[in-house]
Amino acid sequence: MGPPPSPYARALSRQLSSGVSEIKQTPEQWKVSLDVNHFSPEELVVKTKDGMVEITGKHEERKDEHGFVSRCFTRKYTLPPGTDAEKVSSSLSPEGVLTVEVPLPKPAIQSAEVTIPVTKAVSEAKK
Repeated sequence: MGPPPSPYARALSRQLSSGVSEIKQTPEQWKVSLDVNHFSPEELVVKTKDGMVEITGKHEERKDEHGFVSRCFTRKYTLPPGTDAEKVSSSLSPEGVLTVEVPLPKPAIQSAEVTIPVTKAVSEAKK
């Protein structure tokens, strides 16, 4: 085993492991997962406005292993076109991962082939 990681390396590792965001989209839904393990549900706000979803987290100063820390972040994501902001939902896992999801609208026209019949027009009588 090598030497223990320096405080700088530990801090960098912790910084890289927090706030990680992942977006997944399937034909049925759009979903974003965000690591917010430093925040409780009461310290998080998820809202939609103008086709965007905004996630804000803020906690006041609290003691950690290095002293005192306060944190604040805001992330904004553009919702896919046609999604219904009223259907956006969010949940926080025990591991501190916030998931925000919304169902995607069904296509208005299915991509099925439709044959259109051609009818013969009756010509007008010559005058």
